[in-house]
Amino acid sequence: MNARTANINDIFNTDTEIAVPFFQRAYVWKEDQWSQFLTDIELIDEMNCPHFFGALIFQEQASEEDVASKHYEVVDGQQRLTTLTIFMKALCLCKGQLPMFETKFMLMDESVALRLGRNDHADFEKVMAQEQLTEIAEGSKSNITCAYQYFLKHIGEVNFSNKVIQRILKNVQFVLIELKETEDAQQIFDTINSLGVRLTTAELLKNYLFNQDTIDDFEEKWESVFEPPEDEEVRDYWKQEIDTGRYKRAIIDIFLDAYFEILVNDGTYSVTSADKKIYRKVEGLARSYQNFIRKYCHGDKSAVIDGLRQYAHCFYDTFWPGYCQSSVPREASVERLSVIIFGLDNTTFIPYVLYITYNVEDKNELKRMYHLLESYIMRRIVHRDSPKNYNKLVESLIHGHVLDYESLKQVLLERQDTSMIVPDDEDLEEAFQESNLANKQAKGVLYLIESGYRSEKSATDLLGFNEYTLEHLMPKKWRNHWPSCKTEEEANERDKRLLKLGNLAIITQKLNTAIRDDDWQSKKQGRGRKNGLNICAAGLITCQDALRCEKWTEKEIRKRGESLFEMAAEVWKIK
Repeated sequence: MNARTANINDIFNTDTEIAVPFFQRAYVWKEDQWSQFLTDIELIDEMNCPHFFGALIFQEQASEEDVASKHYEVVDGQQRLTTLTIFMKALCLCKGQLPMFETKFMLMDESVALRLGRNDHADFEKVMAQEQLTEIAEGSKSNITCAYQYFLKHIGEVNFSNKVIQRILKNVQFVLIELKETEDAQQIFDTINSLGVRLTTAELLKNYLFNQDTIDDFEEKWESVFEPPEDEEVRDYWKQEIDTGRYKRAIIDIFLDAYFEILVNDGTYSVTSADKKIYRKVEGLARSYQNFIRKYCHGDKSAVIDGLRQYAHCFYDTFWPGYCQSSVPREASVERLSVIIFGLDNTTFIPYVLYITYNVEDKNELKRMYHLLESYIMRRIVHRDSPKNYNKLVESLIHGHVLDYESLKQVLLERQDTSMIVPDDEDLEEAFQESNLANKQAKGVLYLIESGYRSEKSATDLLGFNEYTLEHLMPKKWRNHWPSCKTEEEANERDKRLLKLGNLAIITQKLNTAIRDDDWQSKKQGRGRKNGLNICAAGLITCQDALRCEKWTEKEIRKRGESLFEMAAEVWKIK
């Protein structure tokens, strides 16, 4: 890596081609940015002193073309370089110095040194071809042509000096970071732009898998799947971001991660354990794809591309974070699993769920496998078992081609690793009395019991997981309105007991603060327009017995914990 201060004369010359990745996101700057850019240029001309325009990251590229002796790809700086080039074209035309632009910004073959990607190429070339002070013909409303016309209009309003072009070439300064072809551009970009917009795996991978010579393959196997021009709903689906622990990730990146995990672990390519460990790192996924293709596919990108579309369609039909917004079926289903995956942050299981959904043709068998996975995960959540080894479990299930219920059951029940065992009913019963769960997990446990145990003929409609809130039946601030305890020891025991599942409930709306901490009868009945539990928990089977109680004590909390266990043991029965 080489970092240095550079002006326009250092960056643009007849010997250096600078290319924006062919499938890079489009030019997005608009009038606010153009106005600020013009103000900065005006200051440069007036003061005739250097002005810093940020950092550029270029990566060296090999090329068989003879257009230039140096070839760089833009890792960071697309918007600024594009704006600068459009502005200089407009300025040179306005000043009658078009030869100056051609000398500085064009290569020996008279092509422009900056080459934009697929989204902007045609409009940029149209602007660069202008030889007179005329606006672009009507019909072109891209940001590229709008920027050009903005500068044509406003340059005349600025009293630029006769030496403005020379001053710009000398004083517009960047920090130029030049990377060798083998260096990790993503890591360096993320480090420098830690507060900026992260390049997604999809953007990096798209530009690696396809180029302008494979545009037909791109349109058929990528664009039609992830970016269909005519289907905004599909585009929005793949772009939406969800929480996956430490940070948010786009759905398309989660898919690419899952698809890669299947490729690496299904045994087809005999990937070494050492490489699997490297490939497991989400942060370098695009680079891992490249390494995998080079090392295990002998550079043949089609080995990855050909299965991409089929798995993507399966993923799109299977995984919807929106299932957390709507009611889920009583029976085992991908909707119920989606609540566990997206609502309870268990995205680690996505690759295996995708793998079996794609490969298991018998829908009844698949349904049984969904139920077994739900039972396994939820029993472990109640028992407060660690999820840290789930990735290894998923890898082993894919590597072992576990594609039927009995094989899956055997793997889960016979694991020797005690950290991955399935809690039996005895363990589950104890956990319902003793476990303290995080609010989200407790809500998930109660919601999936509620949805799995209630009668299909229930008079009350089930809402989506996200539509419920968690409530402590005995409030944490019980000392304000509830009967006191005889001893401090008993009070401490009550404080512990009220955190258990037997004291927690899902309700349709948050109780008013005054009602939430009120005595038991008032909390049930509410006051005036302030609804109580009788309304907010009406029809919920997990609350019915509690609402019938005349008083609510530690004894009732234990009894309800036992009742919830019995329902859970039925819902998450391992048959």
